[in-house]
Amino acid sequence: HAITHEAQLAQIVMGVAIGAVGVSLLEFWYFWWNGWSLFDWEVRGGDLTGGSQWLSVYVVMGFPWLLFSLNRISSWRMRAGFALGLVVLFLGLWVSHTRAALVAVGAQLVTYFCLRMFRRGWVAAGCVVLLVSIVFGVSWLPEKYQDRFFASTITNPLSLQIRLNTWMLAAQDVVAQPLLGLGYGKHSFHKVHPDWPPEVEPVHLHIHNTFYAKMVQIGLPGFLLFVWIFGRLIKIAYALYQNAPTAFSGKFALSILVMTVGLIVRNLFDDMLIGTVAYLFWLVAGLLVWISCWGKPERWQSIKGAKCDTT
Repeated sequence: HAITHEAQLAQIVMGVAIGAVGVSLLEFWYFWWNGWSLFDWEVRGGDLTGGSQWLSVYVVMGFPWLLFSLNRISSWRMRAGFALGLVVLFLGLWVSHTRAALVAVGAQLVTYFCLRMFRRGWVAAGCVVLLVSIVFGVSWLPEKYQDRFFASTITNPLSLQIRLNTWMLAAQDVVAQPLLGLGYGKHSFHKVHPDWPPEVEPVHLHIHNTFYAKMVQIGLPGFLLFVWIFGRLIKIAYALYQNAPTAFSGKFALSILVMTVGLIVRNLFDDMLIGTVAYLFWLVAGLLVWISCWGKPERWQSIKGAKCDTT
């Protein structure tokens, strides 16, 4: 009950945005200082912030809040600063050389502009599904087209193919333990398959998909409950965006919806909803539920002890 005004919410999410811009700027400077090529996708930025995967997720999380700030502020100087921050984020995204993050930011842009222009959730959802389907679909291109499409290091299919191998192997574990799973933990999959011969089919040590990993680790019931949480968040954010009592709450709802979509798409290709990323995401998700429950800011100081029904 410490939050009593919109400005406090803006400061919190601004911290997420500034943090993402800061690490992107730092990593881009370090990348440039080392003389690495922006177009050599075998070299990845992120050495100063825990690795390219972490850097890319921070960018995905910060991107919606820079858009939020850009649309909320009327001062042209502040807007120019936020626009510059977006450029820095894209530089950080590029030097991370992480294909899944490019797809995630693409899904965020599609969601944002579809909802802003059409205000129809099914249009945004359909475009995101189409985008992700195209990414997976390139693995089944006829051989005569693959040589052309995969000629660049940017479109190298090896990373996706190893993930597909891993997911096929993990499907056997789901069939074997559909209700309880293998046991919770990022490395439980590797514990079950410690001696899988890489010369047969190369696989990852962990599943590289947050949602699929939950299915393998805690079974189908746990997986469904986990997915339900994200479904509820998207539903709450979309409903608030469509029926926002204030302009601030509508923009806030749209931003967290975009952030959630980005994290979902990003974690279809990795298991990064842990550590700092998880802390920040659930913090902002809690702020969304708070706004959706209580509506206008003038009511916030008079609701201590009240119950909230988000069903």
